[in-house]
Amino acid sequence: MMKFWEDWKEKLKKFLKADVLAECRQQVDHENRVVLCVLNSSMVCLSFMLAFYILWRKQADYYHEHMCILYAALFLILLFVSFYSKRDSGIRLSVLIAVEYVATGSCFAMNHIIFGGRESTTAYYLLVGLAFCFLVRPIQMYLMQAGITCILAVSSCLVREWNYAKLDLINTMLMFGMSVVLSSIVMWFRMEILKKLDDREKVLGITELYQSVLDESQTAAYVRDICTYEVLYLNRKAKEIFHINEEYAGKNCYTLFYQQKIPCQGCPAAELKRDKIWQREKKINERFYQAKGKIIDWCGREAYVEYLTDITDTKKMETQMRTAHEKLQQKYQEEMMYRDAVSGEILTTSRLNLTKRVVEDMRVGTKDGYEKMYAKVTDFRSRMYAYAKKVYLTEEQNQRLSPDGMLDAFKDGVNSLSEEYVAQLDSGRYVWVRVEVNLLQKPENGEIIAFIYNHDVTRESKLKQILECIMTFGYDEIYTVDEYTGQMDEFVSGQYALDSQAEQDQYEGELQCLSDRVETPEEKKRLSEAMELSNIREHLKSQDVYIVEVPLRSKNGKYRQKQIRCMYLNQQTGTLLLMLSDVEDIVKEEKEKQEQLEKALKMAEAANEAKTKFLAGMSHEIRTPMNAIIGLNSMIRSSLDDREQVLDYTEKLDSASQYLLALLNDILDMSRIESGSMKLAIRAFEGDKFWDNVNMLAKAQAVMAGVGYSFERRKKISEVYIGDSTRLEQIMVNLINNAVKFTPKGGNVNVSVAEQETDGRVQLTAVVSDNGIGIAKDFLPKVFEIFTQEHEENTRVYGGSGLGLSIARNYARMMDGDITVESAEGKGTVFTVTAKLGFDRRKKARKERTENISFEGKRILLVEDHPLNVIVAKGLLEKKQFEVVTAENGKKAVELVTDAPEYYFDAILMDIRMPVLDGIEAARQIRALDRADVKELPIIAMTANAGDEDRRQTKEAGMNEHLAKPIDPKLLYTTLQKFILP
Repeated sequence: MMKFWEDWKEKLKKFLKADVLAECRQQVDHENRVVLCVLNSSMVCLSFMLAFYILWRKQADYYHEHMCILYAALFLILLFVSFYSKRDSGIRLSVLIAVEYVATGSCFAMNHIIFGGRESTTAYYLLVGLAFCFLVRPIQMYLMQAGITCILAVSSCLVREWNYAKLDLINTMLMFGMSVVLSSIVMWFRMEILKKLDDREKVLGITELYQSVLDESQTAAYVRDICTYEVLYLNRKAKEIFHINEEYAGKNCYTLFYQQKIPCQGCPAAELKRDKIWQREKKINERFYQAKGKIIDWCGREAYVEYLTDITDTKKMETQMRTAHEKLQQKYQEEMMYRDAVSGEILTTSRLNLTKRVVEDMRVGTKDGYEKMYAKVTDFRSRMYAYAKKVYLTEEQNQRLSPDGMLDAFKDGVNSLSEEYVAQLDSGRYVWVRVEVNLLQKPENGEIIAFIYNHDVTRESKLKQILECIMTFGYDEIYTVDEYTGQMDEFVSGQYALDSQAEQDQYEGELQCLSDRVETPEEKKRLSEAMELSNIREHLKSQDVYIVEVPLRSKNGKYRQKQIRCMYLNQQTGTLLLMLSDVEDIVKEEKEKQEQLEKALKMAEAANEAKTKFLAGMSHEIRTPMNAIIGLNSMIRSSLDDREQVLDYTEKLDSASQYLLALLNDILDMSRIESGSMKLAIRAFEGDKFWDNVNMLAKAQAVMAGVGYSFERRKKISEVYIGDSTRLEQIMVNLINNAVKFTPKGGNVNVSVAEQETDGRVQLTAVVSDNGIGIAKDFLPKVFEIFTQEHEENTRVYGGSGLGLSIARNYARMMDGDITVESAEGKGTVFTVTAKLGFDRRKKARKERTENISFEGKRILLVEDHPLNVIVAKGLLEKKQFEVVTAENGKKAVELVTDAPEYYFDAILMDIRMPVLDGIEAARQIRALDRADVKELPIIAMTANAGDEDRRQTKEAGMNEHLAKPIDPKLLYTTLQKFILP
C-alpha cells in the first residue's frame, strides 16, 4: 500500500511539473493571470457542456451538485499551481486564490439568504463571471461582467425551468449590482496586496543586484546609516583599502575605518542634501583616492554611500607627463641644433610636420655639390629625387616612411625609424643610403615633427656584407665586380692571396692573372670559360652561389687547391661578389678524417673480433670449471662412503671454484678499470709477510708445472709498507703464473726485487724473467691490450681470460708505476714492474690471527634470504662458536633488533638484495633507532654486489665493512675479529 502511495505521489509530481505548469511557474505575474483565466474560462465552457448534458439526460436537479464538485477540483488544481510556483509567485497566487474563493463563497451564501436558495444557480454563474473579471483589466471589467451574466442567466433558466421560460429581471439586476460591488472590492484588495509584494521584491532585487555589481567593481564603496553611522555594507575593494577582515555588522564607520570614538570632524554626510553629490581627494594608507558621496535609500533606511577611486597612478602619471614635457622641449631644441650642425655631412636633411602634412624645411648637400628645395612634397621617394636619379625603395619602406606610416609608428610608441636603400646619383654612381628618422612632439602645440637624415653608407654596407661572408666562410681574396662595366674593387687579401699584376679596377685583367697561374692549358681554358661574366650571370639565374674549383700557383710556387665562390651582393645594382679561398688544407683535413675514420672502423672491427674471440674463449674457460664443479658434486654424492675419495673430490672442487672466481674477478676488475671507478685500498702491510705469501703461491705453481723457481730481494727499506697489498700481490702472482705457464717443463722462472727510497717513498722494482716460449716481435705492442692473446689456441692450451696483463698494468699505473716487457720468440720473456709505496719504519703491522680465534658467547644476526647461503654462512659462524640468529629479509631484521634488549647482538651480517626490505634500507632504519647500542653495532655487508658504487652505498647507509660473495672464510673471521674482539 505504501509503495502504491509513493508511486502515485511521484506520478502526480511529474504531472504537475509537466510543460504547461512548468511554464506557468517560470513567470511571476503575467502567466499566473493567464493560468487563472484559462482555468475559469474552461470552467464556463464545462458549465455549458454540463448544462446541455443534464438537459439531454433529464437530470437538472443535480446540476448544482455537479458544479460544486467541478469547482472543488478547480480549487485543488490552483493550490498545486501555487505550491509548485516560485516562492514569491506562489505567495501571490495563494493570496489571489484565497481572496477569490472567499468572495465566491460569500456571494453564494448571500444568495441563499436573500433568495432562499431559489435562484442559487443563477447567482453561482454570476460568481463565475466575477472571478473572470478579477483577472482582466479594470476598464474591461463591466462589459465582460454584463456579457457573462446574461449568458449564464439564460443558461440557468434553460436548465432550471425547462417547461417555461421565465426570466426574473429584478433578481438578475440585483445579482449584477452585487457582482459589480464585490468585483471592485476584490480588485482593490488584490491590487493593494500585489503592490506591496511588488514593491518589496523590487527593493530587495535592486539592492542585491547593486551589491553584486559593487563586489565585482574595482571602485571601493561603503554604505552607512545617515543618523547612527552604522556601516550597512562594504564591498570587496573597500575591505582591501581599509584592511578589514572581521565582521563589520553593527559597527560605526569612524570606529571601523579610523579607530575613533567620535564621528569624524567635517563629515560630509551631516550637511549633505538629497540629489547632491559631495567629492574631494583623500589619502588613505599612502595612496590617493577620489571620494564621491550622496544620500540614498538602502532597504528602507536613509543612508550615505561613498565611492573611492584610486587615483595614485593618475597623479604619478601627471608628474611624469610634466617631466616628459620638459624633456621633450629640451630634445626638440637639441634636434634642431643637431640638424643645423650636420646638414653639410649627409645627403639630405628634412623636417616634416606630420600633423599638417607640410615639409617645413629640406636641405640637399650631396657630394655633387648642388642644392634644391622640395618644400611641398611629402612622399619620401619623390622627395629623394632632389639628389638622386633613381631610388630603389620598396613599397613597404616607402609606406613606413610616409607621413601616415610615421604617425602610426609614433602612436605605437616608436620614436625613431631606420631604413636602408640603394640610390643612383645624377653622376651615375650607386650608393647605399641609410635614412634615420627621429619623431618628436612640439611642446607648444603638440604637433608631430619628423627629422629625417639620409646618410651615404656605401662603404660601410659593403664592408658589413663582406665581413658577414668572411665570418661564414673565411676567404683569402674578396672582390666586388660590376657585371655591366667590369669595374672591380678588392677588399680582402689573405695569406694565400695571389700576387696580382692586373690593371687596377678591371676584372678582365684579374681573370687573365688567374689563368696564368693554372698548371695546364686545359685547366686554363676551363677557368677562363667558367669565370666569364656572362657565364657567371647565366649560372646565377638558377642558383644563389656559383662555385669554381681549380689548382692555382701561390706566391711560393706551389700549387694549392682554390675555390672561387660567385654570388650577387646586390642584384638591383648588378654588383657581384667574388670570394677566393684556399681549400688545400680543407681537402687534406677531409682526407685525413676519412683515413682516420677508416682506421677507426678497422680498429672497431678488430676490437669487435677480439671481443668475439674473447667471449668464445671465456665461454670455454667458464664452462670448464663449471663442468668440473657439477661433475665433482655428482661424484661426491655417489662416493659418500669413501672418505678419502670425497676429500680428494672436495679439494678438486675447491680448485675449480677458485679458478672460476678468478675468471669472474678479472672480468669485473677490467670493467671497473675502464669505467674509472677502480680505487686502491691503501693500508699498512708487512713486506716480509707479503713476499713470503707471493713466493708460497709461486713455488706451488712452479712445482706443479715442473719448472724451477728462484726469488731474490736485494734491499729492504722498511718492515712496514703503505699501499694496496692485494692489488700488488695480484700483479706479481699474475706475472709469475704467466711465466710458469709459458715455460716448458725443466725451464726456470726467476724473480728479483729491488727497493729504493725516493722523495719519502719506496720505489719498488720487480723483474720476472723466464726462458719459456717467448712472445713474437709483432705481438709485443699488443701484449697489454684487452681481449687479445697471441694465439687462438692459447686459451685452450694455457687457459686464462686475456685480461690479466691489462689489469696488472693498470694497477701498476695506479701505483705511479708501470709494467714493461722484453721478449724473444723461443728464448724467453722479461717483465719489469715498478710501483711506489709509502713506508713507516716505526710501525709493525698488526698480526692477524684466524686459526685459533673463538667467538664464544658472541651473538650475531645473519640477514640472508637464500636458504643455501644461510646454511653456508651459519656453518662458518658456528664453527667459531657464534650464536647465530637468522632473518630472511631486512624488515624481519629491523623487528628483531627493535624487540631485542640493548647490546643483545654483537654484530650483523647483512645481505643487500632481499625481498620486502633490502639491506641498504634496513641498515638505515637500524641506525635510526632511538637506542644507544645501534650507533656502535657493527653492520657488515655480505653481498654479491662487489662494485665500488655498491661499497659507497653501503657506507652511506651506515655499514662498517663490505664483504663480497663468495665469502672467504679467513677474510670473514678477520673482519669480525677487528670489530668484535678487543
